Amino acid sequence: MRKLSLVFLGVLASMLLFMIPNNKVSADDNNTIFNAVEFTSENPATDELESESDIDWFKYTVNSKGTICFSFINMSEKEARWDVTIFDESGQNQIWSQNTDWSATSTISPLYSFANGTVLTFRIKDCSSAEGLRYQLSAMIDETGAWSEEDNGSYLKQLL
Repeated sequence: MRKLSLVFLGVLASMLLFMIPNNKVSADDNNTIFNAVEFTSENPATDELESESDIDWFKYTVNSKGTICFSFINMSEKEARWDVTIFDESGQNQIWSQNTDWSATSTISPLYSFANGTVLTFRIKDCSSAEGLRYQLSAMIDETGAWSEEDNGSYLKQLL
C-alpha cells in the first residue's frame, strides 16, 4: 500500500509540472546557489539554458596569485541576450554584472585581484526568451602581473 501511495504521488507531481504553461523544468541540477557547479581555470564550465526561466549557478575558488578575469562565450548559433553576474560566496553581494546585446558572442569581466581562497558564485540567465542556449564560462589568470601593468587601471579591481 505504501509503494502504491508513493507511485501515485510521483505521477501526480509529474502531471502538475506538465500542466503549468510555459514552465519548462530543467534537466540540470545547478538552478540554485546551493547547487552551484564548481569550475576551475583548467576546466571551464559548459552548460545550456533550456528556457528563459532556467537560471544556472557556478562556483569558482581562487587558488593562485595574480590578476584574474572571467570570460563568458555564447556557443549557440542563436543570437541572444545574456545576464552574467558575479557574487560573493553567499550570493548576497554583487561584484559585477553584464547584460549583453543580441549579437554579442562573448563578454569578459573586468580584471580582479582576489585573495587566495576567495569563493565566487556566478549566475547565468537568458534574457531573450530563447531555448537551448549553450555557453562556456572560464577563468583566465595572469600570474606575471603583466595585465595589471597595462594602461587600463580603471578595469583592475582590488578586492581582498
